[in-house]
Amino acid sequence: LRLLGERSDMPAVLNAMDLLLLPSLTEGLPNIVGEAMACGVPVISTDVGDASRLLDGCGTLVAPNDPVAMANATIQFFEKSNAERQALGTQSRQRIQTHFELSVVAEQYATVWQETLQRKQAAGKTVVAEHSESKKPKLVHVTTIPYTQWLFLRGQLGYMAQQGFEVHSISSPGD
Repeated sequence: LRLLGERSDMPAVLNAMDLLLLPSLTEGLPNIVGEAMACGVPVISTDVGDASRLLDGCGTLVAPNDPVAMANATIQFFEKSNAERQALGTQSRQRIQTHFELSVVAEQYATVWQETLQRKQAAGKTVVAEHSESKKPKLVHVTTIPYTQWLFLRGQLGYMAQQGFEVHSISSPGD
């Protein structure tokens, strides 16, 4: 067992892996699963949070808190041929590119926000605050993790601004 500590070269670390194991008991959207898949690394994860949504058949899910199932899934993975393991990695990468690439996700957000705006307008609800000088619909993004504004959501929020939204992003203290 080697504890590698904090790393600034995660793409290189991920690309050097044969397999990612995520034995979490709880998750929201496990970013590391998507990051590994984007690098073409197959994943075995506990079935927590949105791991199943990310993997969607492109990896292996096991029950949380079941180290025997995790070990068995790992053994089964390494019993596959190199070609089979590489095919799983390729399939994983393609899934992320097709469903979670920034432009795809930004377009999904735009669609949801535009549909919401249209429903509110159709229902006669005020969409733009009275005190606003702008007639653009307002979009407010709130996060408790300040750096996500720049690392993950910058492109999505910028895209929404290009689509005619007045975009505001705020964070609470903490990170």
